Amino acid sequence: RGPAAAAFRRNLTVWRRSFAIQDGQRRRTALACLVARRAELWLLDEPHAGLDATGRNELDATLRAAAAAGATVIVASHELERAGSLATRVVRVVGGQVR
Repeated sequence: RGPAAAAFRRNLTVWRRSFAIQDGQRRRTALACLVARRAELWLLDEPHAGLDATGRNELDATLRAAAAAGATVIVASHELERAGSLATRVVRVVGGQVR
């Protein structure tokens, strides 16, 4: 019943609303959290999925900026050309083997 309970209810409402947004918007929100926290390690699994062309380009620019600022950025992707254009090092997993 006090301020803590009211804050919890507000946070719960925001959390529930986050499920109503589209995948691309949810991904952008998650990315914004990384940017805002100035994360030192970015571990992204298929980050371009669900984004339109503009969103993909903005994501690429953000990842490049994070790496330039000293963050370690690890991307798992089936889009080898796109991911490769962002990378300083590429590790491929083919048939369960690292190549």
